[in-house]
Amino acid sequence: MILEPLLTEGRRCLQCGACTSTCPSARATLSFSPRRLMLGVLMKRGEPCEDLWLCLLCHACEAVCPNAVRIPEIVEEMRRILVDKGLEQSDLEVYLEVLDNILSSGVMMVPVSAEVRSFSEAKELSLRPLSDEVRNKLREIIKFEGSGALEGLKGEA
Repeated sequence: MILEPLLTEGRRCLQCGACTSTCPSARATLSFSPRRLMLGVLMKRGEPCEDLWLCLLCHACEAVCPNAVRIPEIVEEMRRILVDKGLEQSDLEVYLEVLDNILSSGVMMVPVSAEVRSFSEAKELSLRPLSDEVRNKLREIIKFEGSGALEGLKGEA
């Protein structure tokens, strides 16, 4: 998919929001939604945005889209554009951050924005961090599985 076909595909979006209602990333963060992503693609004439990296490429959005807009394909193409411009996010950096989050708090994604924190507080979610005992067990599992080189990898990210 090249830029013009990508924009043609994006123009089929009705902005109905069905995609956002099924998106796991949209549920995890208030800053991402496939609907906003599609609007951004059209408004910026295909200029990629940082939100592209929050898409899990799970195709849940495409499954419920009344116009069968291939959002994951658009995201992949936009990511290619970023990579070509040297603006990609390091996969290793992302995975190490996820692993650090799991070990420190027990969740894959730590809320990074005040918006997410205030939502969590308003809903009284009381997400507690993992106990030291559980974190230590996770560390043992990771060490046992051969990920002892984690510290060395951090220097490469």
